[in-house]
Amino acid sequence: MGSVAAGSYRSATVTIKGSELAVGTRKIYLVADADKQITESNEDNNKAYRTVTVSNPPDLCIKDYIVTSTSIYKNGSVKLSFKYANQGSGTAQASVLKVYDGNTLLRTFSMGSVAAGSYRSATVTLQGSELGNGARKIYLVADANKQLTETNEDNNKAYRTVTVTNVPNLCIQDYEVSSTSIYKNGSVKLSFKYANTGTNAAGVSVLKVYDGNTLLRTFSMGSVAAGSYRSATVTIQGSELGNGARKIYLVADADKKIAESNEENNKAYRTVTVSNPADLCIQNYEVISPSIDKSGSVQLRFKYANKGSGDAGASILKVYDGNTLLRTFSMGSVAAGSYRNATVTIQGSELGNGARKIYLVADADKKIAESNEENNKAYRTVQVEMQSEESYMDITDWQLPSSEQNVIDIAGWQDSVCAEFAGGLELADFNQLTSSTPLAQMASLSSESLFTETDERNKSLLILA
Repeated sequence: MGSVAAGSYRSATVTIKGSELAVGTRKIYLVADADKQITESNEDNNKAYRTVTVSNPPDLCIKDYIVTSTSIYKNGSVKLSFKYANQGSGTAQASVLKVYDGNTLLRTFSMGSVAAGSYRSATVTLQGSELGNGARKIYLVADANKQLTETNEDNNKAYRTVTVTNVPNLCIQDYEVSSTSIYKNGSVKLSFKYANTGTNAAGVSVLKVYDGNTLLRTFSMGSVAAGSYRSATVTIQGSELGNGARKIYLVADADKKIAESNEENNKAYRTVTVSNPADLCIQNYEVISPSIDKSGSVQLRFKYANKGSGDAGASILKVYDGNTLLRTFSMGSVAAGSYRNATVTIQGSELGNGARKIYLVADADKKIAESNEENNKAYRTVQVEMQSEESYMDITDWQLPSSEQNVIDIAGWQDSVCAEFAGGLELADFNQLTSSTPLAQMASLSSESLFTETDERNKSLLILA
């Protein structure tokens, strides 16, 4: 050391390597004028020491680092399991562990001391949403703040690769039912979109259809691209459903095979009310006066009955003469097992001639779903006679043959129809008759001796006395 003026000093530093010291608590002495070359006023204050504990160094590292999955979705997670180990010959004091996604810090943990040759087991769970997309290097760094002197400072870091992808989101969109109310013998069609509103394609998944908690159908649905959908329809029979208001659920990814960004929107339902069917029919159908002429009328009496197990709403009754529509009536609702008494009057002039089948047709517009659609029609036969009318034959311009005084031969008219008379007759032109012609000159024609006919020539036979 150089000379030091009275009352002055020299500042100095000395570095001692741990390897130069013995293990344990060491007193590190500094001795001034150690060779006793300087005569001093006090030779007893040349020495000072400080205590330094010397130990073998630790060596912190990450061991047995595993991940629960090497591929996750953005809405998934990955668990990191590892040992925070000290493979040195000295105890490692408290230190800091840091977790990184590449260069991005995710977590910081304070780790307690670790004895030489020992370790601490630890786990860390990371959310996919914390990580970037694609292949990610997830680093664990022991003694990340470099607080400890270690025998090896290059083995504090370890990583595993985890591939992170965007996630699908399967859901039911535009769910509609063909009818919100059906009968047991009817059906309902479900129309919907099996949609993926996520940012990644959804693989093959399962769709299930439920009536409440009762499984009705299971379908394998193909993959769905991100932002796309599959249109689908399902037909359910009323006989498959319970009675009353039924919640018909559609459940996307029903087996939970697809990791999604939202697992709460896979289900949708619509309500369909199911009731027992009606069965409308015509009962106790009778006609009053089943034989009439054109000037008469016929009265139809019947029961508009519902023999089904469900109520029938308002419906239409139609009355036909064969295929010809005669009447249309709006019939009110009919409770199950009940009926409405009804009477309809039809004029003979509305009907054709002869034997007429008069049909009554319940629910003629087919608005009511029924357990039996084949028993809506019934008929009764009504005989309609021609109205009797007095007819005459015009024999103007006809000549009485000279050889047959008692027979008028109407040649060429309706198969040689003729009339025979009891006495001598004279033939007069109908156009020559006037109101002044004496009635006494007219003879009554026997109904047995004249065949009354009418043809396109519209002739009349007049007999003069």
